[in-house]
Amino acid sequence: MTELRKQELKAGETLVISNGSYSDYTLMTLVQVVRPFVVQDLVEEFLVLNPIQRESYKFHPDEFSNFLITVKGLVKELKYRELYLGDYGDANGVKVWDDK
Repeated sequence: MTELRKQELKAGETLVISNGSYSDYTLMTLVQVVRPFVVQDLVEEFLVLNPIQRESYKFHPDEFSNFLITVKGLVKELKYRELYLGDYGDANGVKVWDDK
């Protein structure tokens, strides 16, 4: 298995936390990094504390997101609104979704 390149996030960066693929793709939250960290090191720390999540189909993105925000305090959630530009080429669907 090839080791992934280490990715460091710097304080002040804005980050969208997402997961899933295709129709299951989800934007979970928008955060700002308050203390720098290396993503892969933090994932490893989380998996040491939650070894069952190392297995395929056992990783829970919401628990890892909570680990980042609440447990480690490395990021803070940002309030934001979404400007939805409709679907199927219909300009009548343009609207601002409720606050996130």
